[in-house]
Amino acid sequence: MENYIMQLTPEEIAEQQKNEENTKKNYITPVIQERWGKESPDNIVMEYCFTDGIVFCENIDHADAMVLKLKNLNSDLIQENSKYIMKITGDDEIGKAELENFTDPNVKYPVIAVTSKLMSTGVDSETCELIVLDKSIGSMTEFKQTIGRGTRINESFTIDEQKKSKLHFTILDFRANYHQFEDPGFDGEEVRYTDENGNLVRQNIESCVKNNILSQYPEYNDFYASFKLSDKKDFLTGELLIEANYIRKIRESVGYYIDKFDIVGLVGYGKPPKSKEERLQKVYDSGILDGLDDEKRNIMEIVLNEYKTEDFSKLKDITVFNLPVFKAKGYTPMKILKNVFGGNKQNFFDLMEKIEKTLY
Repeated sequence: MENYIMQLTPEEIAEQQKNEENTKKNYITPVIQERWGKESPDNIVMEYCFTDGIVFCENIDHADAMVLKLKNLNSDLIQENSKYIMKITGDDEIGKAELENFTDPNVKYPVIAVTSKLMSTGVDSETCELIVLDKSIGSMTEFKQTIGRGTRINESFTIDEQKKSKLHFTILDFRANYHQFEDPGFDGEEVRYTDENGNLVRQNIESCVKNNILSQYPEYNDFYASFKLSDKKDFLTGELLIEANYIRKIRESVGYYIDKFDIVGLVGYGKPPKSKEERLQKVYDSGILDGLDDEKRNIMEIVLNEYKTEDFSKLKDITVFNLPVFKAKGYTPMKILKNVFGGNKQNFFDLMEKIEKTLY
C-alpha cells in the first residue's frame, strides 16, 4: 500500500506551532484554512471531489469548526447532498448513524467524515483514500492506528454504476506528526502504486526513489541546474529522496557522511558521492577564508566543521551561533554579529552564500 505524505515548509510548521494552543480551543489552524480555503477548488474539490476522506481534529469543538468551514468551501456539493460532509463524533447521534454508510464501499455518501477520536480505531473503511491530520498525535501506536484507516485495499467496488478501485491513500499532515514517528519496520521496504494504465506496480524503496528523481529530472544536468538555482536546496533534495529513513540507510551503507545532494546523484544517476570532507576541502582550497581576519576565520571554521554531520541549510541562519561550541568559547550571537560581522547579519549571509556555491 503506497502512501503519500504532504510535508509542510519550515515556515508553515512554525506557524502551526505558534497557533497550537488556539487550535486546541476550537480554531482551525491558519495553514489548513489557507490550503483548503484558497486552493480547495483545485486541490481538494476537484482532485478529491468524491474521494472518501477522514479529517482528524483535536477535539469535538474543533471538529464543529472544521465541518462549518468545509461546508462553506464546498457549498455546491452540500446542495447536491447534505451528507457530503458529516461530523462523526461520539456526541453526534446523527453522524454516528452514518458511519456504516461511510464504510460501505458501494454507498456514495458521506464522502468526508470529520472526527476527533471516534474513527481512529476499529473503523474498516476500504475506500478511504485521504487521511487529514489536523491534530497532534502523542504516540507511535496512535499514529499507526490513525493512518491505518487508509491502508485497506479494495480492488473493485461500484458507485453510481461506475467501477472503482482503491489501491493507495494520501496523508495530509498539517501538524508534521510524521517527524516524530519514523519507524523503518512500519514504513516497510516495498512500495505499491498504480501506473498511468491502472496497473498495480510493486517496487522496492530504492527503485521508487530513483523513479521519483528521474521523473522530475531525466538528466543529471537538469537536476544540477535546478539545485543550483533553488533557495531551498535541502527541501528539494528531501522531496526527491522521499523518506528520512532511506536517507539514513544510504549514508550508513556508504560508510561516511555525504550530502543529500550526493545521495540524489548516487541513487538517480550513479554518480560517485563525495564525502563532506572532500566538499569542505574545496572551500578551503578556494581561498574564500584566506582574506578573513583571524577571529572571523575561526568563527567560520567552527561553522563549517558542523557541516560534517549537519545539512548545510541548517547552518545558514544566525541561530548557528547558539551552538554549545560558541558558548564554550565565550561567544554569544550578539557578540559575534557585532564584533565579527560589523553588526550586519547580511555580511554573514553573503559569506555563507559564497561558501555554498563553492561546496556544490
